[in-house]
Amino acid sequence: MSDDKPKKSIFRRVMIVTAAWVSVILLGILLISLTSLISSSTIEDLESNDYSYRFLLLSGVFGILILSILLQSIWKTRKRLYPKHLIIGLWIGMGLYALLLATGIGGVIVTNIDSSSATSATCSNTKEQFNSRLAAVVPIQTDLSSGTGFAVAADGTILTAYHVIEGATTIEANSPTGMVKLEVVKTAPDYDLALLKMDQATPTYFNLTGQYNTSDTVYAYGYPSNSLSAGPPSVSEGIISRILTVADLRMTSTDSPEGFEIIQTDAAINPGNSGGPLIGKCGVVGVVVAISDTSELSDYIGAVSEQGIGYVVSAKSVASKFGLPISDGF
Repeated sequence: MSDDKPKKSIFRRVMIVTAAWVSVILLGILLISLTSLISSSTIEDLESNDYSYRFLLLSGVFGILILSILLQSIWKTRKRLYPKHLIIGLWIGMGLYALLLATGIGGVIVTNIDSSSATSATCSNTKEQFNSRLAAVVPIQTDLSSGTGFAVAADGTILTAYHVIEGATTIEANSPTGMVKLEVVKTAPDYDLALLKMDQATPTYFNLTGQYNTSDTVYAYGYPSNSLSAGPPSVSEGIISRILTVADLRMTSTDSPEGFEIIQTDAAINPGNSGGPLIGKCGVVGVVVAISDTSELSDYIGAVSEQGIGYVVSAKSVASKFGLPISDGF
């Protein structure tokens, strides 16, 4: 009888310890599900770009917070066998969540540094953007009219206004090596945009940017009037006067397509500038499509004719319509 009691005592202790660690595992599964759910919903609300690192960071924060509350609630019973092992398991969980927290913080910091460096590398100032990419702008000649286009990739992809090439049977770019044939890749008549391709690489190209705002300095660059045969292209300076969203445009014209955004500028624009870039501090903010003192403007956006106002399809609209890459915007 004296030997049977210690055996029962050892068996009881084993069962208690086993129950404690099973409880730790079940509690861990429940805690992971809970913190994951809370972290995911929080990140979705914040519309975070670096999702994975913020998920780890928030999971670590919520996990440590919940474990701290649990530890505090059972700490007074820590000398008992079941709570003792449960507390050991909670401390292990606390360490794992602390590791998640540290990983998340480190990842967010590194991501933000990389993002800041990328933006700094892309953004400089309007003059530098213009000077470093002059060769990206090309005069376009068709059998019906002339205009301007600009490269948006190194493979010879050229962006222009649709009305520049509308109805044309021959489309060519006047490059330093001579006239180069352009093929139509995509058109968006509702946006007045066209994507063309030449069979040679472009020496440089512009990136489209969503980083622009009212009052930003911009350059309009292109080939107005007779500059195809006489003299270099021209540049004019101005500012972004306003940014008109599709909701604004529909107050004037119900025909404005979904996702359409127009930038108004006071930079001097003339016939022939159509299809050329409006250049900002971080790249091209849009494609020149119309000037206010032309009779076509009323048909284009339903506005009356005014002097010294130009209209540009925004880079955001271009990127959305053609699936082109764009830098982060405000």
